[in-house]
Amino acid sequence: MSQSQYQDIEFLVFGDSNVGKTSLLKQISVEKFEEDYYPTTGIELIIKQIQIGDEILKFRLWEFPGYSNFKQFARMYYKRAQGLILLYDITDYQSFKNIEIHLEEAIQHHDSLLNIILIGNKVDKDSKRQVSIEEAMDYANKKGIHFKEISVKTKQNLNLTLEQCISDVLEKAKIQGIELKKSINNNNQETESQSLNLVNKLKQNLQKCY
Repeated sequence: MSQSQYQDIEFLVFGDSNVGKTSLLKQISVEKFEEDYYPTTGIELIIKQIQIGDEILKFRLWEFPGYSNFKQFARMYYKRAQGLILLYDITDYQSFKNIEIHLEEAIQHHDSLLNIILIGNKVDKDSKRQVSIEEAMDYANKKGIHFKEISVKTKQNLNLTLEQCISDVLEKAKIQGIELKKSINNNNQETESQSLNLVNKLKQNLQKCY
């Protein structure tokens, strides 16, 4: 039996602590949301098979904590990614202001990302909103990036936004003649093992810093 080949798409997710990065990964991977907040102490990675139209893709989403030591090693893997998610909390204005820092960090080390999207999380808490849609949209327009608002908790706009992120990468790759990486469908074992080895290597390197 011939083995299927899937196109690989990798995104990084940047943002302040407590904006919902880990919850985003968990909601995408296992469709589960936890109210309690536990700060990420390591590198998180999910690998999920996603269908866009008639095409099946392997989607990887990386989360790196904002600590400087992690960023030192995260930069080694920036160029693996085709996309960047900048996540902020609509009820925390400072998390929105800090998006500029995360964006500059990413562009400095990877200036050829096919898709960058600004995402405001926690629209389920709209009564506590500190960041207006107009201000966020104006910022995104000035930077030439996409903008969406979602709720990781209720999944409002989540799947649609994710599909748009991936579709934009596919479209831009086609227009620019960029061939995306492909992996063989081997019950996900080989691909996941390789990616998790990268995660473990980053963790081991980080431990040497202490």
